[in-house]
Amino acid sequence: MSPLYLPWFKVIVLPFYQRHAGLFLFGFVLLFGLVESSQLLHFHLALMTGMLTSWVMLSLVTASWAVYTLKVIHFIHKELQLRPNQFMLLYQLLTQSEQRKLLWKVVLVLLEPVWAYVVILMAVGIYFEQYLASLFAGSAVILLMIATVEAVRHRINHPEQVTFGNRLFSLLTPTFHRPLPLIFWTQSWRHQPWGVILTKLFNLFAIYLVSSNMDDHADFRVGALTCLAVAVAHSSWIFEMRRFEEQQLVFLRNFPWSTWQRLAPIITWTCLMILPEALLWLRALDDKITLFQWLALYGWTVAVMLFFHSLSFLRPTMESYLPATLGAFLVLFILVLFKAVPLLVVLLPVWTLVLWHRRYYQTDPAVMLGRSTR
Repeated sequence: MSPLYLPWFKVIVLPFYQRHAGLFLFGFVLLFGLVESSQLLHFHLALMTGMLTSWVMLSLVTASWAVYTLKVIHFIHKELQLRPNQFMLLYQLLTQSEQRKLLWKVVLVLLEPVWAYVVILMAVGIYFEQYLASLFAGSAVILLMIATVEAVRHRINHPEQVTFGNRLFSLLTPTFHRPLPLIFWTQSWRHQPWGVILTKLFNLFAIYLVSSNMDDHADFRVGALTCLAVAVAHSSWIFEMRRFEEQQLVFLRNFPWSTWQRLAPIITWTCLMILPEALLWLRALDDKITLFQWLALYGWTVAVMLFFHSLSFLRPTMESYLPATLGAFLVLFILVLFKAVPLLVVLLPVWTLVLWHRRYYQTDPAVMLGRSTR
């Protein structure tokens, strides 16, 4: 590994895949977990041929690649703004050709899920003689990669400029007296606005695909697994909210509140966070799912997110929290396959309440904020 590339790997590449592990698991479950193993190859071949023969579908998929690219650009910009990462701006001392050569290595790794899929898509397109669609897909990905390299290079060379996105989101987040749940929401919005929007777009697109392909006799576990993946996609936000609590709201520990009063704002924030996904599930109401099943899916997603929130008491650092979240996801995935959702909807909130009651005052803010306690 090149000495010039190593800081980018440790500061940008590795944290990106760690913090978005839930999103990648969501995509994995969507593409591989909801299809029978015997039909997996046929499913993906039909999906690719559908993209290559329908310009509307290919345009939508290309738009999803662009959304993912924007998410990568936003993540890099956000990380470069952090005080511990200011040394990365020294790369502006390199020549333009050296900067581009280095950033191409970084972008190739960050956009690997996109270009690797496109390579397979182009091979299928050439096999079925869909040359124009294959050329369009390949050209679109190359342009996205060029745009990413140039956007990051511009940020390195002009770190003092305020981006258009930051100006827009500051205007869309006015200052007013807010209850505690809305403080958590606006903190998510201000901390990573592009992350909120892009992750929501991915989630809504996935739910739309699943709900569109469900039939009248669809197994409830399909919706439950989709909601489980949606919850995992929010895991990094959940940890950031816990960090925000310990950094800015530590004084709340002195309030004479019961465990339920302390947990109620978190429950409200969680319900608000997944409200767009819940509303999209309504399009399948009566036709493919009942009102009770819709409420069960909503409650199941809230229960899982609260469970992930409680894990931060046991794993107070991002390095330990994300593996614990992924391990919990795998366990819950297996339990859902064994039709344990009704039991889990009851047990997970009970676990959360008990853990909050026992561990709330024992968490050391210095550990969660990444500072040494010695």
